[in-house]
Amino acid sequence: MWALQELERKFEKYGRVMEARVVRNPSTGESRGFGFVAMDHDDEVDEVSDLFNEAFPSLSPCATFSKTVLAVDILSLQTCNCMSSTPPHAASFTSRVTTPSLPR
Repeated sequence: MWALQELERKFEKYGRVMEARVVRNPSTGESRGFGFVAMDHDDEVDEVSDLFNEAFPSLSPCATFSKTVLAVDILSLQTCNCMSSTPPHAASFTSRVTTPSLPR
C-alpha cells in the first residue's frame, strides 16, 4: 500500500504541504491510484505542477485541482519510479498561511 508520508515528502521539497490525501477504496482501504496535495500558496502549486509535468511529460502526473490544491496521479508516479526521481528544485517561496480544503 502506498504511504501518505511518501506523497508528503515528495512535495514538501517544493513548498509547505498543508495537507495531503491518498484516495482509497472504502471497501478495501487500498489506494485508488490518485491523491491530492494542498500547498501553502498558489505559486507553489503552479511551479510544482510544471516541474513534474515537464520532467515526466509522457505521464503528466500533476494537475491543478484548485488554486492551492494539486491532483496527483500516484499510480503513474509509482509505475515509472518517479517518486524516487526528483525534478529540478523549485525556487523558494514566501510562506503564507491558508487553509485549503481537500476533496474527500
